[in-house]
Amino acid sequence: MKKYREDILVFVFFLITTSAIILIRNLNNLDEVWIFNTARNIANGLLPYKDFNLVTTPGLPIFCGIILKIFGTEMLVMRVIAIIINSLVMFMIYKILKIFEIKKSFSLLISIIIMRLFTESMCIDYNFIILLIALVTLYIELKSYKKSNNIFEYSIRREILLGILAGLSIAMKQTTGICFVITFIGYKLLAVRNKQDLKLFFKIAITRFLVCLVPLIILLIYLLCNNIMNDFIDYAIWGIRDFSNSISYLKLLKGKLSILAILVPITIIISLYIVIRKNNHIITILFAYSVSTIVVVYPISDSVHFLIAGTISIITGIYLLKELYDNNFKEILRKPIIIWIENFIKAFILILILIMVGISIYRLINYIINFKEYTNLENFTYIPISKELEENIIKVDNYIQKQENDVYIVDATAAIYMIPINKYNKNYDMFLKGNIGSKGAKGIIEDLQSKENIILLIIKDKRNLNWQTPVDVIEYIQNKYKKTGEIEGFEIWK
Repeated sequence: MKKYREDILVFVFFLITTSAIILIRNLNNLDEVWIFNTARNIANGLLPYKDFNLVTTPGLPIFCGIILKIFGTEMLVMRVIAIIINSLVMFMIYKILKIFEIKKSFSLLISIIIMRLFTESMCIDYNFIILLIALVTLYIELKSYKKSNNIFEYSIRREILLGILAGLSIAMKQTTGICFVITFIGYKLLAVRNKQDLKLFFKIAITRFLVCLVPLIILLIYLLCNNIMNDFIDYAIWGIRDFSNSISYLKLLKGKLSILAILVPITIIISLYIVIRKNNHIITILFAYSVSTIVVVYPISDSVHFLIAGTISIITGIYLLKELYDNNFKEILRKPIIIWIENFIKAFILILILIMVGISIYRLINYIINFKEYTNLENFTYIPISKELEENIIKVDNYIQKQENDVYIVDATAAIYMIPINKYNKNYDMFLKGNIGSKGAKGIIEDLQSKENIILLIIKDKRNLNWQTPVDVIEYIQNKYKKTGEIEGFEIWK
């Protein structure tokens, strides 16, 4: 236990601070709601693609759905999962920095700074899972290299473990997962310098390729056994062609992450230069993993996607700075005043950690004390929520339950209203471009044409429409249906 005591304490620190961030957050993150809804559907026995729309591979909903089946279909359970995943991400960043022989206190400080950057975006997310997988595999690769000093060392046990982890990334999200797996399998080619290297590269690459297939074969069996292969192709392959929304990377250069948005691509370019000119194997590994995750930033270059995409590049930049320090300034800075400054920084970090833990525990205690004040909406129990939103949900849900005809909320927020009354309307409860099948808006319009005596709710103020809303459907409703009233910010159309 002495060997692992420090790691346990660090992980507990991240667990406490992350809990204080996620648990006390108000119900307002639609990504969290959508992912919870897909997992809840799995727990309730529904099939992805066939019974509910899903644009990614189903690994995360299935994993979370199993846990919800055991502990109950409450968002609180999903938040506990999110806490564990996010804590592990921060812990792995700390562990990787320690491999670089960066002092423990500085490794922890850097990890805390990165955690602070993630504060607003911490939740259950496909890309967070893939980032965690990438960090774990990166840690294993770096640790193995540090022991053997040979990038082509072959260990069948290690390759099986790494291959399964990499294969799981595709099962979580096919697009970023495929990019990660391709890089994971082939990046050692950058280090090949002779025929012997080439032979070892092929041996490792073939092993990795074959092992990566294992999770995919299991996924294929799941799709075939449930007879949902055609539905999977319709939503997760052809359907994403309809996803036309994007956020330019240039927008990041004007925001609060502008410095990082400049430094991340520069770090990748410098790393590539070192790989080509100096054959530095640690940089080769870091460069490959940086590139494999940077694709997350496309096509939506918002702060959340950028931070996930750029995490390993940030780690790479820290390693480059550490190497620069060791090679050029280490001896110069060994003066007593510098040592005193280092000790001062260590003391500062210790005080910072104690303050963070104290504030986090206070927030968690306050959260527990105020349990009864949080919503009692079914499936959202004990989740903080604004009184305005809670009243809005109750009124809309009461209206829906009183109607004899089917009611569809044709808006991105639909799931927030349907979850408390245990209803699910395929395509309408995650009403987003690229998430409604290969026919897109045309398919929704055809579906509406096939239904009789239905009631549709659309947002009254069009400025509140989600930026990914298929507006063609909204316009069709306004042209073909009759407005009969309003309720809580929605227009009622029949």
